Formats: sequence, C-alpha cells, structure tokens
Amino acid sequence: MPKTVCPFCAGPLYEHDVSRQVDGQRYHIDCVIRLLKDKNHEQTKALRAINDIRNSIIALATMNWSAHIYPLVAALNEAGYESDDYEEAKAKAQTLIDQRDRAFKMVEIAETALEKITDKNIYVKPGTHISTSMRIFAEEAIDEMKKHEVTGRKEA
Repeated sequence: MPKTVCPFCAGPLYEHDVSRQVDGQRYHIDCVIRLLKDKNHEQTKALRAINDIRNSIIALATMNWSAHIYPLVAALNEAGYESDDYEEAKAKAQTLIDQRDRAFKMVEIAETALEKITDKNIYVKPGTHISTSMRIFAEEAIDEMKKHEVTGRKEA
C-alpha cells in the first residue's frame, strides 16, 4: 500500500520509489524533472515577453500602460511572480520617496555647510589638522541631519 501520492501525477509513492522532496512534498523523480522543465519553460516564456517589452520601450523611447506595464505585470504573474497588493506596493513606494526626500535634505544641508565655509573663507590643506571651530561646525551639521532624520539608513 502506498503511503503518499505524487502531487504532480497523482500516482502512488511507495517506499522503494526513487523520489525527491520539493517544497515539503514528495514527488516521483521523473515528475520532479517534468516539474522543473515546466517551471523553466514558464520562466523562459516570461523572460522573452519582458525582453520584447524592453525592446519596445527602447525603440519607442517612451512607455505606455497598455503596451508595456500591463503586459509586464501579466508576464511576471504567468511566471509565478505575483505582485504586491495595492497597500504593500504603496508602502514600498513611499519608502523610496522618503529615501529620496532624505537624500535631497542631505544635499541641502551639505550645500548650506559649504556656503558657510565659503563665506568664512576657510581653506584647509589636505593633511592639515582641522580647527576646533571646524569640528564644532561639523558636529552642528551632524546634529542638524539627525534632527531631520537624515541618516542614509533605514529607520527602525
């Protein structure tokens, strides 16, 4: 009597059968090979579709929802790469926007610091010991960045 059934072919799996575990389930070895070939075929088909979309975008030098985005999503879904739901996608996009905003704030702070240094006509030769006033100014800039949560790393 078989203890289990192969999920791919629904055939019985006996103790003496050559089989392999895939995603926690036991399959006949020939079913594993067919399963992998099917998955490879699906992914190759998706890559070809994505390549066609890319070539179209490059050739047209523009992107269109109907011609590019929807087919891209469909190709990825067919290959087994389901998209995030709206809220998850929006949260990830917001994280990227926040990172961009922090980067712009860092540039703004750096430009302000550069203006202050330029206004004071401070010149520091390479290898020269930085004065106490410069060190204090640098610490103030770091404090300002922290105040605006501009750290360059993801906040916990």
